[in-house]
Amino acid sequence: MRKMIWREFTIALLEIFKNKKDKSRGQLHVNLRQYRGPEFELRDGTLVRPGDSIGELHLSNSAFFNILRNSSSDVQAVMKIKKEMKQELTQLAEMVQQNKIDQMIKAFFGITIFHQGARLLGFDIREINSTFWRLCYQIGQLPLFVLIHPLSWLHPKKKTLVPKEIWISRSALLRDFL
Repeated sequence: MRKMIWREFTIALLEIFKNKKDKSRGQLHVNLRQYRGPEFELRDGTLVRPGDSIGELHLSNSAFFNILRNSSSDVQAVMKIKKEMKQELTQLAEMVQQNKIDQMIKAFFGITIFHQGARLLGFDIREINSTFWRLCYQIGQLPLFVLIHPLSWLHPKKKTLVPKEIWISRSALLRDFL
């Protein structure tokens, strides 16, 4: 009961501060940027180097909260989110195939506390090496963590969700979602 009340309270706050132009967009947003970290290789052999074009993935918090609000249990919410993410990634793959997304993008990445689910969708998982940035992302994603685990601060032994980078190459996206 407390969890449902907490969810409704959080969703009500989100509605107050929500950006109105987000209403027509889906769950997943992509921004183009240049990679600035150290060179590394993805599982499929794609090499990501400094200066490469990458797509930065963002999950719409309002879409996420709406799924939570309309789900009767956490399991149902997880299943709905997984299904919608597959649909969004399929749409992204179609846009990539139709050249509606910059052809120079080598890979797509995001930062999330839900990296276990991303692994099931075919993403590579990487640690955030900078303690400062890891802490910043952890603070930024704290509202999502509190929404899912409202009493987590009462259980000090409970493992906290640590944000991690999720990566999928352009070719893996096309292979797995078309």
